[in-house]
Amino acid sequence: MKTMPKLTALLTAVFAFPAVAHNVWLEKTANGTEYVVKFGHKETETYAEHKLTKVTAVLKDDRQQPLKTVFNNGEAYINLPTDTGLVLIDFNNGTWCKMPNGKYVEGSKTNTTNAVTCLAAQKIGKVVIKVDDNLLKSRHERYELIPQSLPEAGKPLAILALKNGKPVQGIGVGEGEDAPLQQTNEQGIAYYTPKAGLNKVWAEFTEDTPNNPDYHSVSIEYLLTFELK
Repeated sequence: MKTMPKLTALLTAVFAFPAVAHNVWLEKTANGTEYVVKFGHKETETYAEHKLTKVTAVLKDDRQQPLKTVFNNGEAYINLPTDTGLVLIDFNNGTWCKMPNGKYVEGSKTNTTNAVTCLAAQKIGKVVIKVDDNLLKSRHERYELIPQSLPEAGKPLAILALKNGKPVQGIGVGEGEDAPLQQTNEQGIAYYTPKAGLNKVWAEFTEDTPNNPDYHSVSIEYLLTFELK
């Protein structure tokens, strides 16, 4: 009986926020020789292997190398080449529909007829392994967050939001959807003040898709992570 409140809270969180409040990033494992791809919001969760659609290392010479993942107990594990500067991650969390009671269920417009709205939930992670000039370059992704200088703890950092290589105005940038956000200006720039330790810089890009038979819109949550001493 003591576990029921925790279980109820967990289920509420899962069904209330699965589509728009989860992100992907990397963490070192206990032995320090490999990384694990993490997925979650305030707590991490396991995931189906097919949802992880891309894990690519950006090497010191700017070459991109797809990485082999080993899936174990609902998470993917990777080993990085020694000259890895960045890791790019794409994660497709499927299509989720908001019901009249405010809860989300996995489904689509065609099989969830009484849904208020349905969205495709996509996640993008840019993980900085080495803080150097590679961090300042575009990777020609459809969506990107690019720092405009090397980050320093306590010093405001200009971050450029791009869609298809062009600056985007009005994108909220900050520590997460639960935290205060600064909107990008006409030049696609917002400011974030890094701290010592792990930094997670969050932004969400959205697209309306009125002619799509399965969902009304796409939510692309982007998480830029880097660590400072």
